[in-house]
Amino acid sequence: FIAENESDDVQLETIFIDSLQNALIEADKVRILEGKNIQADLNLRLTEMKSIIKQIQQIEEDGRKDNFQKYKGKIKDLLENINIDENRIFQEVAILAEKKDITEEIVRFNSHVDLFTQYMHSNENEGKKLNFLLQEMGREVNTIGSKTDFINISHLVVRLKDELEKIREQVQNIV
Repeated sequence: FIAENESDDVQLETIFIDSLQNALIEADKVRILEGKNIQADLNLRLTEMKSIIKQIQQIEEDGRKDNFQKYKGKIKDLLENINIDENRIFQEVAILAEKKDITEEIVRFNSHVDLFTQYMHSNENEGKKLNFLLQEMGREVNTIGSKTDFINISHLVVRLKDELEKIREQVQNIV
């Protein structure tokens, strides 16, 4: 711009600064609104994941006794012609059942979800921490999937992975 006199420069500067300030205020409003929408979506997805984990936990608890009997039967079948102490069979079944137990993974997963929620509501920029927690949740979900003998838990693990991926995409929008 070329101004014919100095008062035009001042007037242009005032208009420009006012317009810039208004644009920045509007951009901030949009960012805050978008952040609230993302937070609401994340809250819904975290709630869904907690619900899925509760279902997994229930299925695992309900099937624990059946699994114990199934393992016992398999071991007896394998050792059918071998004379072995019944207590030894129970011991082996207990060891196998312990290896398949997903309680620790469920506890850690829930802990990660709680910490994720805490960071999500923080006023600090916690994007990297959120990403790290998503990785940890993914590890727990993978371990649950690899340990389970229940097909319905396997299906729920797929749903959890899907929710985790959707959350990961949202977190990328705020990092």
